[in-house]
Amino acid sequence: MNRSPKNILKAETPAPQSLKLMEEKDIRYGIVLENNRPIGYIRPKDLKFEEGPTKDQVTRFPAFSEERQTLRDVLSIMLMHDLLVVPVVKDTGEFAGTISLHNIQKSILSIYTDETADETAQEHEQ
Repeated sequence: MNRSPKNILKAETPAPQSLKLMEEKDIRYGIVLENNRPIGYIRPKDLKFEEGPTKDQVTRFPAFSEERQTLRDVLSIMLMHDLLVVPVVKDTGEFAGTISLHNIQKSILSIYTDETADETAQEHEQ
């Protein structure tokens, strides 16, 4: 899980300011937080020609992950809602971070890599 993603935007930030930040940091989408709670995501094209607060242009997340959910459950959320990244919330509903399909792939790969390394070590001992 990424506990401090670089693409966090505040809901009350004016759209032009959020757009400028996204362009400067080459961010494809931003996660919008209101009172430290994720309310949705935004893309630069959603903010062009807009003047109000960023939250007015947000696309709501269809689902969230809880901190203690299994990777299997998170992957299920991703597949059901066609998401590559899911915001993770604490028990209080506050933002805890994000988990991406890439994070899950790395985790699974490390498990199999560790198992393969253990098996190879055992074969060399025999």
